[in-house]
Amino acid sequence: MRKLQVSRTGIVLGFKIGAVSVGVIFLLMGISYLLTIVNLILEGYPFNIELVFTIVAFLGCTVSGSALIISLPESLRVKFKKPEIKGMARPTYGFVTLLAVGIGSTIGSPLFVIIPENIMEYSILSVGSLLIAAALSVLMAKVYHDMNSYSSKQGMEAVGGPAFSRQAIGSRSLRYFISRFSMWIANTALAAFSSIFFVLFAFQIIPSLLGGLGFSAFESDIIVYLVVAVFVFWFLVNAFFENVFLRGIGMAQIVMVVVMVSILLIQSGALFVKGSLNFTGLFSIPHGDPVFTMIMNTGYLFILFFGFQEIQVLDRETVPESSIPIYTRITGKKLQKVSYVGLAMALTVIISAFVEILFGLAVYSLHPSYTSLIDSNIPSLYIAGRFLGPLWEVGVAISFMIATITTFVPAFLAASRHLRALSEDGYLPASFGSMSWVFTLIMIVALSLAGDNFLVNITDFMVLISLGVINLSSLWLRKVKLSHLKRIDIYPIVVGSMCFIVGASVYFLNSSVVLLGFLAILLSFLVYDIINLGSIGLQLFIIVFNIISFYTLSVVKLDLSDYGINSSTFIGILGKDALVVAPIVLLLSSLMLSVNVFTDVFVLRRTRIRVRD
Repeated sequence: MRKLQVSRTGIVLGFKIGAVSVGVIFLLMGISYLLTIVNLILEGYPFNIELVFTIVAFLGCTVSGSALIISLPESLRVKFKKPEIKGMARPTYGFVTLLAVGIGSTIGSPLFVIIPENIMEYSILSVGSLLIAAALSVLMAKVYHDMNSYSSKQGMEAVGGPAFSRQAIGSRSLRYFISRFSMWIANTALAAFSSIFFVLFAFQIIPSLLGGLGFSAFESDIIVYLVVAVFVFWFLVNAFFENVFLRGIGMAQIVMVVVMVSILLIQSGALFVKGSLNFTGLFSIPHGDPVFTMIMNTGYLFILFFGFQEIQVLDRETVPESSIPIYTRITGKKLQKVSYVGLAMALTVIISAFVEILFGLAVYSLHPSYTSLIDSNIPSLYIAGRFLGPLWEVGVAISFMIATITTFVPAFLAASRHLRALSEDGYLPASFGSMSWVFTLIMIVALSLAGDNFLVNITDFMVLISLGVINLSSLWLRKVKLSHLKRIDIYPIVVGSMCFIVGASVYFLNSSVVLLGFLAILLSFLVYDIINLGSIGLQLFIIVFNIISFYTLSVVKLDLSDYGINSSTFIGILGKDALVVAPIVLLLSSLMLSVNVFTDVFVLRRTRIRVRD
C-alpha cells in the first residue's frame, strides 16, 4: 500500500512539474501576443471587436499559464521565499537620511529624459505644469502628515500609501484593492522605465562616451561591467540584506544624492552661462488653450514627483526624534517623528521641483533643436556633450547612473511590497506573496517591451488613480461625514479630486493608455471576486472561461491579417496566426487544469473552496 502511495505521489508530482513547464510557455505566449496588440493600438490600429476577442483570448492564455505555474507550490505547499538575512527591525533613519531617500526616489532617471524635451515643446507651460505638480504633491504630503498623526494617536501603524486606505476602509474593500493594485502597476512601470534606460546607458552610451575620451574597447568593457556590478550589488543589498546594512545604506544614500544634486546644480549653472540666460520665446503659448494644456502636461510630468511617498514607507526604520539642520542648531530642539517625517516629504518635493525647474530653464536658455533632443537616446547627456564638452558629459553620466539606481531599487521594492500585501490580504495565492519579487521582475521585463512613452503615461495614470483613493482615505480614516466637514477635511477632498482630474487628462495625451489602465482596474475587480473562490474555484472559473472563449473563437469568424499578428511575434507555433494559436492554447490549458483539479480533489484531498459571505 505504501509503495502504491509513493508511486501515486510521484505521478502527481511529475504531472505538476510538467504543468509548470507548459504554463511558462503559455504565459510567455500570452504576454507576447498581448504586448504585440498593445503596440498595435499605440501605433493607431483600430480598436474593434476583432481585437477585443483576441485580447480576451490571449488574456485567457496568460491567466491559464499563471494558474498552471502556481499549481505546484499551491498543491504541495512549497514556499519559495526570497533569500534574506533576518535582522531586528530597528529605528535608524533620521531627518537627513529620509530627505536623501525622498530626493533620490523623486529625482530619478525620468528627469534626464523628460525635462529637456518637455521644456522645449511647452516652454513656460512646462514650468507651470511642474509648479502645479509640485503644489499638488506638497498638499499631498500635508494629507499624508495628517493621516500619519491620526494613525499614531490611535496606536495604528503609519506605513503610508495604500496601507492608509487599508486602515481606513479595511483590507476587503474594493477601494483599497484598486489603490494597492494601481500602485503596483505604477511602480512596476517606473522600474521598467528605469531599466530600459539603464541598459541603454550601460551598453550603448558608456562605450561611445569612453571611446570618445580615448579608452580602448577592452577598458570600456571593464568599466561597463563595473557599472553593471555596482547596480546589481546595490539592488541585492537593498532587496535582501536591508536590515543588516540599514545604517550603511542610509549613509550611501546621502552621499549619492549629494553627488547627484550637486552635479545637476553645477551643470545648470554652466548651461545658464553657456546660453547667456537667453529666454527668448519662453512666454509664448505654443499649444491652444493654455489651462487645458498645462493640466494635461501636469499629468505627463507627475512621474517626476510621486517618489516622496517612499519616506512614509520607512516609518518602522525612523527614529522617534531627530535633529533638523539649522533649526536644531538655533533652537536646540529636535522634532518628533510625526513632525519631521511630514517636513521631509514636503522638502523633498520643494527641493526636487527647484532642481527640475532650474535644470529645465537652463536647457531652454540654450535653445537646442527639439528634433535633436527627440533623436538622442538620453537628451541630458546629448546637451552636456553638445554644449559643454565630453568631461561634462561624464559628470552627467555619473549623475544619471545615481538617479537610475535611486529610482529603480525603491520602485522595484515598492512594487514587490504591494504584490506581497495583496497576497497577505487574501487577494492573490500565497505563491504570489512568497515569490512577489520574482513576479515583479517578470512584469518589469514584460513592460519594458512596451516603450518609454507608454511606461511614462501608464505610470502617471495608475499612480494618480491610486493617490486619489489614498488621499480620500483621510476622510474615511476619521469617519468624516459630509455634513460635518472641517477645514482639515478640505485638503484630502481637493487633493483627491485633483489627482483624478489630472489622471484623466492623460487620456488626451494617449487615449489607449488610459483605456488599458481602466481595463487593468476592471480586471482587478474581476480578480477580486475570482480569488475569493480559492485555488480550486479559481481553476474551475478559468476552465469555464477558456471553454467559452474557445467556443466563441470557433463560431465567430475573425480576420486579423491586417494587423500582422502572426508568427513574427515573440513565440509563434508552426507559423500559424493568433486566431489559430489561441483556441489550441485555451483547449489544452483547460484540459490540464481539469486534470490538476482532479488530482487536487481526489488524490491530494484538497477540496476546500472559499465562498465570500
